[in-house]
Amino acid sequence: MPDKEPVLNKKQESEKWKKMADDQNVKPIKNVVIDKGDDSITNKPIAVTIDPKTIVDRTQERFSRALKKRYQYESNLEPAQNFLLDHVNSKISLVVMYADLVGSTNMSMTLPIDKMVTIIRGFAYEMFHIIHLYEGYVLKYVGDAVIAFFPSNHDKLLACNGAIQCAKSMITAIEKGISPALNQQNYPDLRVKIGLDEGKM
Repeated sequence: MPDKEPVLNKKQESEKWKKMADDQNVKPIKNVVIDKGDDSITNKPIAVTIDPKTIVDRTQERFSRALKKRYQYESNLEPAQNFLLDHVNSKISLVVMYADLVGSTNMSMTLPIDKMVTIIRGFAYEMFHIIHLYEGYVLKYVGDAVIAFFPSNHDKLLACNGAIQCAKSMITAIEKGISPALNQQNYPDLRVKIGLDEGKM
């Protein structure tokens, strides 16, 4: 993780991220500026390097192991709870994400229960992992859906773009990592719907 990025004023930074958000035909970006959600000087937005190929490769490897050997996934909701507790007496700006599996009801009618549970747990964990990479917080799991949030205290456009890039990485991981692993076991592809909203909570 680089220590510092070139310093840009807010307008320049906003214009930079708007251009990136508008360009939908480029590959997923590797350098993403993250809003840490804290007003202290030491927690201003920082740059992180996210490699889409590494995300796909690791997702596919973990998911393949889960299907074959009942790999035990673990995810921790405590960071989200702690963040919200730290801001319990104030309104904070957040980008909220809702990611929901498409067609899971039909899958549950055709797949063995243990495999369906493994697929849903695997999906939830892989989405948790990618959200965490983008400095987001998973709030909770609802059935086969994941609800997460990204702080947007410093720059709403920047935070929204980070959430969009996260969503794109999630879709890429499903299409190129999870679905091929499922296909190797003669299971159908996974698809996901992702919604985003931003506002004060």
